[in-house]
Amino acid sequence: GRIGELVDVDCDPDGEASAVWGTNVYTDDSSVCTAAVHQGLIDFSDGGTVTIQIEEGQDAYVGSEANGVTTSSYGSWGGSFSFPDAEPLEVTATIDWSSSASAYADRGGSEFTVECEPDGVAGSVWGTGTYTDDSSICTAAVHAGLITLADGGEVTFRLTPGEESYAGSSANGIDSSDYGSWGASFEFVEG
Repeated sequence: GRIGELVDVDCDPDGEASAVWGTNVYTDDSSVCTAAVHQGLIDFSDGGTVTIQIEEGQDAYVGSEANGVTTSSYGSWGGSFSFPDAEPLEVTATIDWSSSASAYADRGGSEFTVECEPDGVAGSVWGTGTYTDDSSICTAAVHAGLITLADGGEVTFRLTPGEESYAGSSANGIDSSDYGSWGASFEFVEG
């Protein structure tokens, strides 16, 4: 019942890094002070007071490296927090091959750049060119010819509205499936 509430947290000077899951939105069991360093609001040596906003749980959290702190990815979690005073981090998150675009729906913005790990294992994909948002981002990128399973690589995608239907196809060693109406989609932005 505290969703949206703002809470001030005092971070002692000479702090040490603790476990954090997420980027911009963090699991509520993450270290607030370490997350604040990751977000660029304070540093470990000086500490300081930061304001967090209580958020709903997310379907997935994407780890990244920023300001000398590496955070971890995580799946669904019941509660979250963010820093309303911070500029969102524009970092390239490394994701695993099971990650879908639906995890990005509540992150603000519509375009995201991610790094797919090498030696990937293909996941499920629905559509061609425009994919259902529950499709594997990395597998869809192989299907689209942007990266390979062996090498992985960086891709940028944008969230788009749902479609009435999705046509599957075979391309670059990946078979995508047909699907009917779905509420949200994504497509790749080629640089």
